[in-house]
Amino acid sequence: MRLVFACLFAVASLSAVSSRETRSGDRAAAFPEAASGEYVVYSDRSWKEPTWVGFLQYDRNTFGAMIVSPGAGVRVSVLFRTEPLDGKLVLVGQRILSEPGEDDVVYVNYLMRMLPAMYEWRASARAGGTVIDRKESGRSALIPGAVRLMREDASFGGAVSLTYEAEVPVFNLRSLSGRSGAILEIARSGRIPAGGDDAFFSFVPRAAPRVGAAFAAKRGLDPDVKTVDGVKLRLDEQWSMVADNTFFLGGTAMLVVDTLDLAFLEMPRDGLPLSLLKVFGSSSPEAWVEPSSTRLSGTADRFTIESLVYDPDGGRMNRDIKTCLVSADGKRCMVASLTVSDDAYLANRAYFDAVVAR
Repeated sequence: MRLVFACLFAVASLSAVSSRETRSGDRAAAFPEAASGEYVVYSDRSWKEPTWVGFLQYDRNTFGAMIVSPGAGVRVSVLFRTEPLDGKLVLVGQRILSEPGEDDVVYVNYLMRMLPAMYEWRASARAGGTVIDRKESGRSALIPGAVRLMREDASFGGAVSLTYEAEVPVFNLRSLSGRSGAILEIARSGRIPAGGDDAFFSFVPRAAPRVGAAFAAKRGLDPDVKTVDGVKLRLDEQWSMVADNTFFLGGTAMLVVDTLDLAFLEMPRDGLPLSLLKVFGSSSPEAWVEPSSTRLSGTADRFTIESLVYDPDGGRMNRDIKTCLVSADGKRCMVASLTVSDDAYLANRAYFDAVVAR
């Protein structure tokens, strides 16, 4: 199988996504400003056919928006110029980028309504939303709490609940739910590479993952403890070293240790868990990170970011576990990235959880 290793993509993007929020209990901390090139795509259940809607922020006043409904044969992409005015987002220009279709006006009008609404909802939540208790949200104290906003919106059937989280790009909206459940729910997020927005506008819903190859860890093998950049690894004879910092377990798993220079990457020590959560939770052309699966746990000096990552080429789901250890002087962060077939992980959880020693 082909293993996805998102760390190489992520490290290349680190300096542009650092978070400078430090007050994790403050409501405003849940609303960091978007970086240029960030995008978010939602599953939109307000339509009869399975539909996805997305937003891309080029700069403060320029947005891309798209709506895709494969079953209905719909793909509409629009570029918007905007101006903030009195707490609202005013559309001052637009250009349709997609090929014209018979019913495009319906979808263009929807995007024209949704873009200003997303802006206004966020402003309302930042000013008067309710911070959700961490026991309810399950969020780590290392990152800002989630914020809830209650609204009335006739186009979505009346009363709706909007949930905001700091790591979600563009408008920070995680989900919008009505009486019958989620209406908008984040499906993918990321950042377009320099020189191209195709990663956003060419969005295609992912296929259901294939079953991974079976793996059973051999029992009774004594692991060797190897130290790479101060990170202790417990690896038995089933693992092979292919570089000083890289190890393979056949075609089932890969382990890589990287060291991040926080000053070079312009990442302040305060807020580091959120900065890395934003980066490691971002999708790339080679890896689709499932937003609903991403979890952060641990302490400020040692924390873990765990996600399910879909491999578009192999069609399989992998589990990506990044153990982040901050140096005593706060200048470096060592990241041990374990990428393993999710089927293999679930069948051998204790074995893989012991690979990075505590």
